[in-house]
Amino acid sequence: MKSTKALVILLAMVSIAATGCARLSKLTARVTPNTDLSKYETYYVIRHTKDVRKIDEIIRSEMQVMGLKAESGTLSSKPLDIGIIVTYEDRWTWDMSNYLLSLTIDLRDSKNNVLLATGQSYRTSMVRKSPEFMAREILESIFKKR
Repeated sequence: MKSTKALVILLAMVSIAATGCARLSKLTARVTPNTDLSKYETYYVIRHTKDVRKIDEIIRSEMQVMGLKAESGTLSSKPLDIGIIVTYEDRWTWDMSNYLLSLTIDLRDSKNNVLLATGQSYRTSMVRKSPEFMAREILESIFKKR
């Protein structure tokens, strides 16, 4: 009888632990209706002040691999002739080590600040990927919609 009760408790604990470590990944991307991203030639990724991981450089590099003319840096060093401003939000968490939980990338027209496209990659610990991978999957998803 005691072993049956212990087995039930053990199974309940395993079930709770498995639920806590759910394998969840979600990728979303939206381009504003009637937006033609191909008419823009230049992109500038703005580094936010709290970024110590240089996510702006990762996004810039992934854009360059895709053949886009992209630069990155602070808002104050933005060149005047940029077509699209790229901003991002990175959320990190800890599960045995720090990892990127979610990355959101927004593309805005530099002249009027209108949102042209947005994308987000969300990955829990069991399906975590590198910041480079997450930036690439967002950008590919946004630009395949052009």
